[in-house]
Amino acid sequence: MKNAITLCWVCICCCISCNSSQDKSVSGAASSLNDGGSSGNARSALIEKDGKVKFSLRPLLNKKYRYNITTSTSSLVEAPSKEVESVNKIEAVISYENIRDSAGYSTLKMTYDKLHIEIKKEDERITIDADTAPDDQTQVEQILSSIKNSSLYISLNPKGEVTGIIGSREILDRAMKGILGDDAALRQLVQQLINKLAGHDFVEDNLKSAFFILPDTSVAKGDTWKRTTVQNADFSFVINSLYKLESLDDGVAVITGEGKIASNNNSSSLVMGQQLNTTMNGDQSADIKIDLNTGMLRSAKSKVTISGTVTVQGHELPVTIKTKKEISLE
Repeated sequence: MKNAITLCWVCICCCISCNSSQDKSVSGAASSLNDGGSSGNARSALIEKDGKVKFSLRPLLNKKYRYNITTSTSSLVEAPSKEVESVNKIEAVISYENIRDSAGYSTLKMTYDKLHIEIKKEDERITIDADTAPDDQTQVEQILSSIKNSSLYISLNPKGEVTGIIGSREILDRAMKGILGDDAALRQLVQQLINKLAGHDFVEDNLKSAFFILPDTSVAKGDTWKRTTVQNADFSFVINSLYKLESLDDGVAVITGEGKIASNNNSSSLVMGQQLNTTMNGDQSADIKIDLNTGMLRSAKSKVTISGTVTVQGHELPVTIKTKKEISLE
């Protein structure tokens, strides 16, 4: 039972964190992902005659891009009898490697190199680390270790759209092997956790977050561009954002973003067998640095505040969620 309760909180925390991150857009320079060529040489962003810059995304072939990602989230749920506040922090290191570039199609290898979760709820503190020694691991940590060092292979078409993901089933099968007994509820929670950290929607949103924030057209310092995107992992949100190119200096583009977040048609998610329906709205802000030579993310910092209601078994509960996220390239 303790493992199930802990897993439930991990699922909820991942659900909140994954849906509270900065806006992402698959459009724009995504179609240029494969322009780097099989030689592995990145071309610089194109500087046009009028001084505008044309961004494109060209990760070097066979080069590994390793990102440190820290997400801190605080949530306040106003239950009928009392307010319940929880704070969680997820630290991850994710690497991306462009391992194949052929006829306009690319294959990215995505690997979790680190996964550490801290949860504080009232007087209870839970620490879960995939790097815990095997003999000292809890069952939940065994599940996380099945994700760490595992790889997903993601196929992208010339438009930058995800056309296939290989590896999620293998990760889930490894995680399931560590579950003793025939606990159906625990197995369901494990599947939800794997989906939140290595499922199709999470992977697609994560790719958008790391790469696809560049404008469709050439821009100069001070220019802005808009994005309207739908984030589908767990709860579904529509995000309307406005980005601005603040500066171009020493091979780095500095971009800021502001956005409005709204639930997409009363989105819902299944957590520990319970259907959660949400109606939420919020704001976000972001500071982003892009490498002009490759179009790859150098760093990003974002803040999100959303509030609204979560309906569980007919009970409507007011909820406020605040998230800070930092991404940095090693």
